[in-house]
Amino acid sequence: ESFDVNAITDGIAEAATSQNFNIIISKSVPANTSVSFDGTSTNWAYINTGSSDPLGVNETAVCSMSCWYYRNTGTQTGGDNEVPVLSRMIKVSNSSSVDYRINAKSGGTGTNNMTFEWCRHRPGLSWDTVTTSTGKADQTWYHLAMNYNGNNVYCYLNGSIVGAASKSGTGNQSYDSQFSVCGEHRGSYRANGIVDDVAFWDVSVTGGAWAAIYNSGTPIDLTSNSGNYTFADDLKGYWRFNEATGTQIADSSGSGYHLTKAGGTWSGETPS
Repeated sequence: ESFDVNAITDGIAEAATSQNFNIIISKSVPANTSVSFDGTSTNWAYINTGSSDPLGVNETAVCSMSCWYYRNTGTQTGGDNEVPVLSRMIKVSNSSSVDYRINAKSGGTGTNNMTFEWCRHRPGLSWDTVTTSTGKADQTWYHLAMNYNGNNVYCYLNGSIVGAASKSGTGNQSYDSQFSVCGEHRGSYRANGIVDDVAFWDVSVTGGAWAAIYNSGTPIDLTSNSGNYTFADDLKGYWRFNEATGTQIADSSGSGYHLTKAGGTWSGETPS
């Protein structure tokens, strides 16, 4: 058979002038994913910066960091003693360093036994800590946050303050600078859990902002100000974990501090 192409196109044009059409435009959008780490020594995400400070902020500068965390059931590498969800190690000199840390630890037997611990760790000397009571359940999303204002560390769980303490000084052991998720500089400590929306600011994020960030359990876009959250311009690193594939977790803050994902599984389990 043969077709008159001109007749066909003319017919389409005539129909278009006399009919209303619903035009659907398909657009790809980022996946809403997270990463599940299994607690083994090869499973974590990190930025290695050697002797320079991770994220360009030194050990005495104010800073804040946060994430969403869902602890899987099962063993945490390190015997539940030091199980870091977030760790920001800063090399101060060849003989000293300091570590800002949020740990998830077991407080006993059973399934509802988790405690959270916020630390300003001075390697080789002491842990300055604030700890929740036991009874936090596995397989539940929590928002964890801490900020350092130059004098005190303030600790937040689900948008509410848990504790604060005066922190100062560095340790007498030296480790290379690093920012890490579900692990830290020693391979013997790894968290078995799911992480989403990790953020780091080079300012001390104030108390009212944390409730806005928690948002009753629903994450917000931290690159845009919303309500009491007014720190979008102060983001130094922001990892949304929405790649769904690959080994790089992009920094959405624009600073270019991309995380390397070592092991772990992309997951569709996310905060609601």
